[in-house]
Amino acid sequence: MNFYKLCISFLVFIFSTNLSAAEQNDIVVFSGGESAGGLTQNELTSEMLLAIELKTKKTILDKNTAIMKAEGVINPSVSVDSSAVYVNVEGLKLAIIKVTVDLYQSKVHQIHFFGIKGPQLLRLICISTTKEPVPISYGKCYEEIKKVYGVDVLKGSN
Repeated sequence: MNFYKLCISFLVFIFSTNLSAAEQNDIVVFSGGESAGGLTQNELTSEMLLAIELKTKKTILDKNTAIMKAEGVINPSVSVDSSAVYVNVEGLKLAIIKVTVDLYQSKVHQIHFFGIKGPQLLRLICISTTKEPVPISYGKCYEEIKKVYGVDVLKGSN
C-alpha cells in the first residue's frame, strides 16, 4: 500500500468512524474503530505520522471555526498547536498526537491515539475539560488506552 492509499484510508477513517464516548471527572474519552483496509504497522512511517498529525490539526481547526461562525462569532480566533510521536507498546505501534486548541485565550488539551490491532484501525481521543493537560500515565485516559488497545502505555518505549 503506498503513502497516498494510506492517507486516503486515514481520511475515510476520520470521516466515517462511529465514536463512542465515556465521561469521568475532568477527562472526556471517545473511541472508535473500523477496518484497517490492509494497512499494517510496518506502513506507519514518519510520513504517515506527519499526515495524521496535519489532518487531525486541520479537522480540529475547521470544526472549531465552523462552530464559532455558526454561533455568530465574526472572525473567530482559533489556533491549534500539535506534536506527534510513535510509541511502541508491547508490540503495538501507536501514533500519539498531542493537541492544544486556543480559543480566545482559553486552552483545550487533547491527545489522539491511532493504532492498528489485528484487522482494525483504532482511534482514541482524550480531552481535558479543565486547563490541565491530559495525563496518560494514570486516570481515565490511561484506563481507556488499556481497554481499547489492550496494552499498558507505561511499558512503552520510543
